[in-house]
Amino acid sequence: MVTAVLAGSLLPGCPLTDEYFVDPHAGLPGLGSGAGGTSTASGGAGGSAAIAGAAVTGGTTGGSSGATSRGGAGGASPSSGGSGQNGGNSGTDSAGGAPDAGGSGEGGAGTSAGGTGGGTGCASEPERCDGIDNDCNDAIDEESVCPDSCTARRSPSDGHLYLLCLSTDSGDEIAADDASARCTDLGSELGLELPFGLVWIESSEENEFLKDWIVDAAPSDGKIWTAANDQNEETIWVWGRRTGAEQFFTADPGGGGIPYMDRFNDWASGQPDARDGTAADCAVFDSNVEWQWNDQSCARQEIGYVCEEHPPF
Repeated sequence: MVTAVLAGSLLPGCPLTDEYFVDPHAGLPGLGSGAGGTSTASGGAGGSAAIAGAAVTGGTTGGSSGATSRGGAGGASPSSGGSGQNGGNSGTDSAGGAPDAGGSGEGGAGTSAGGTGGGTGCASEPERCDGIDNDCNDAIDEESVCPDSCTARRSPSDGHLYLLCLSTDSGDEIAADDASARCTDLGSELGLELPFGLVWIESSEENEFLKDWIVDAAPSDGKIWTAANDQNEETIWVWGRRTGAEQFFTADPGGGGIPYMDRFNDWASGQPDARDGTAADCAVFDSNVEWQWNDQSCARQEIGYVCEEHPPF
């Protein structure tokens, strides 16, 4: 730290010029006409309460100014810190730069604002038949938003939406092609703006999710339609009824068969067996084989079907 030299305190009888007097708040003077002044001193320490120390000015001589200094840090209370000053501007030739006006010191380190409260993660919307609590009342698909015969769930593995539709009496039972058409209509009918079709089952996780749901919801005796069929070509089992549907199984005319490209299946032992001849072209979850898959005539009326959200094809 530079200390002020008092007039007449050097050598007796030696005249003192102005350059011997140093402002205690200034930087060191320039060391010649070309060299700049050294960095200015740091600002004062933060006040113990709310007021910060004042900063100091830049060097007074030299080819370029002293380095910039900052205002003192704010005090420990929430009040603002003291005023600061920046260092001198760049000098020209031999004149030192003039100090800039001081900027505001940093605020004290007092209390900070509290964070915003965590939200519930639910933005209330009209309830829909989509397996979600849309209106944020901790209930799913209430207010009869689903058809009387259907319930909705989402897969825990991929979030896909499924609708399980079960007949309430024998008059509501449905054939496979009608079930497929019903799934196609449900997306727009329910305002979901999603393409639906009879369910494709492509993994053991998906299959177990569906079987557990069916066991909980369906009667102990019955059959539930899936999208599996060999309607276009006997023994070639595919998902869906569109052109180019994905094959997953090649059946043996005597019963059973082999997976196509190791794709998933859950046929019951010896199935599909074309028990009804070439008419056994559609697959169901069958309670008679503990809800594994079985083949049967697409024209038979069964208790229900599962629709699944599919990407557009």
